[in-house]
Amino acid sequence: MARNVNPSIIIGLGGSGYKTLFEVKKSLLREYGEVPKCIRLLCFDTDVKPMRTKEEEVVYSKRIRGTMDREPEAEHTVKFDKDEGYAIPIRDP
Repeated sequence: MARNVNPSIIIGLGGSGYKTLFEVKKSLLREYGEVPKCIRLLCFDTDVKPMRTKEEEVVYSKRIRGTMDREPEAEHTVKFDKDEGYAIPIRDP
């Protein structure tokens, strides 16, 4: 049965924000097999290195493109995409 997903932008700020956003991404992957296209994840931090290097193996079943079917459950690497994290550099006043 198809479920409606409301369009959303989920924003994480700073270190705690990126950790929370990562957990949200894992939950979306487990629930839908992908991050729904109508949901955007955005994280802003002064230090994007932790975001760029954060990876975790998560068990979920990926959605098969173009269908509502899903692959068998397997372990997949979850990480932030390049367009999900933005650096806000701090400059000396």
